[in-house]
Amino acid sequence: MEIVASLTEQTTAATDLILGIQTIGLAAYLQRFYPRDPWRTRLWQALMLLSSAVALAGTVAHGIVMAKETYELLWQPMLICLGLVVATFVLAAVYDLKGQAAARKLLPWCIGMALVFYGIIRIPGATFLYFILYEITGMVLALGVYGYLGVKKRLAGAFLIVLGILLQIVAAGVQASGPIEVRLIWLFDHNGIFHLIGMLALFVMVFGAARGFKQ
Repeated sequence: MEIVASLTEQTTAATDLILGIQTIGLAAYLQRFYPRDPWRTRLWQALMLLSSAVALAGTVAHGIVMAKETYELLWQPMLICLGLVVATFVLAAVYDLKGQAAARKLLPWCIGMALVFYGIIRIPGATFLYFILYEITGMVLALGVYGYLGVKKRLAGAFLIVLGILLQIVAAGVQASGPIEVRLIWLFDHNGIFHLIGMLALFVMVFGAARGFKQ
């Protein structure tokens, strides 16, 4: 097993690994709320564990030298999980807005949305920018929902989730901006910075979601 020589790929892999561990920890933390609201707990845990699967696979993809065919194969489940991350977050927003019955009805559509995204990004010539657009669309929808819930004071922690979404949109913008390099003790490129902001975004969102369980 050979580690990649690129310093920015090394930091991208390292931040992916930290992100993967962080999201597993957040999923474990959310388990304490299961007796209060099992369905909502499982939605947020699914969001964290799907994110963890993507991050841990990204650790291998960015950190280990491998054949192009192996790299492409590794990316396929990652892309499916990425699509499901966005769909699950939209579903969590619908649950908080309309309740369990509405979320159950929307569940097949959210899974379908993720599969359509995967089909589109598999089209020859498609780039990761397609995922950024897909992610931002989902984030903006959720932003509207949680902004509304916060203004109406219907969900404790809604504004923290809004802050987390805004941070995630900033992270997506950094990633979409193209190759950049920033030295923060170690050398990071746009992917590494995306992960750093994403870590903060997920922590803030889960803390906001946790407050919603306590109301």
